[in-house]
Amino acid sequence: HIVVRRSTTGGETWGPIIHVAWNDWAEGCPHVHPASLCTFLSDPVPLYDAATRAFTVVFTHSSDTVFTTRSTTLGLTWSRPVNITAQAKMPSWRREQFSYFVGPGGGLVLRGSNRFVVPGLHSNDNATGHGLFENNTAWGLSMQNHALVSDDSGVSWRISEPVAKLPGCASHAPTTSTVECGDEFELAETVNGTLVGVIRTQAGHPATTFSSTRGQSFSARTDLIESIVA
Repeated sequence: HIVVRRSTTGGETWGPIIHVAWNDWAEGCPHVHPASLCTFLSDPVPLYDAATRAFTVVFTHSSDTVFTTRSTTLGLTWSRPVNITAQAKMPSWRREQFSYFVGPGGGLVLRGSNRFVVPGLHSNDNATGHGLFENNTAWGLSMQNHALVSDDSGVSWRISEPVAKLPGCASHAPTTSTVECGDEFELAETVNGTLVGVIRTQAGHPATTFSSTRGQSFSARTDLIESIVA
């Protein structure tokens, strides 16, 4: 389940758990293996639009299918989740458990607009296997970062140009490899409107990327090899 607690006292006290999304409505996971793992929701990315006083949460089902839900009651109640997978994943991208992620952390509502930008991660690797953790022992897929962009406050979405992969990002690399694939992705907006992205690479060090197109495209990665992130 995805849940929230609300505070009306500036964080001094908190109300009861409120369910944002739960598995009762799940549409099934034909691509998930084993089927027993077709039960979890993850990677919630919240966005708050001050102009409409509405929250939107983007999240994944089995780290494959992508959904949004919305609250116009400051988090008290939430809409039935909407499946946006057709807008969030290219047809050629892999459809399997652990093949797609958003976030973690918050998305961006860009200043002076209704543009939402949500950082993400996908696999367009067509190799056989069952997701990111091949046989639960190794990195199974070649992962690449991208963003989801909406210009109507989260009603419809499109995919940015992906952050370019490095040559070392290959399929079926063992966990001990220094393969240069992308991983968790965070974004921030600067005062001049440029977006700064920080990626935790699968090799364990951070990388940066920039967008001067408000999230529609990103510069080549700059890897900070001397810095290791957990």
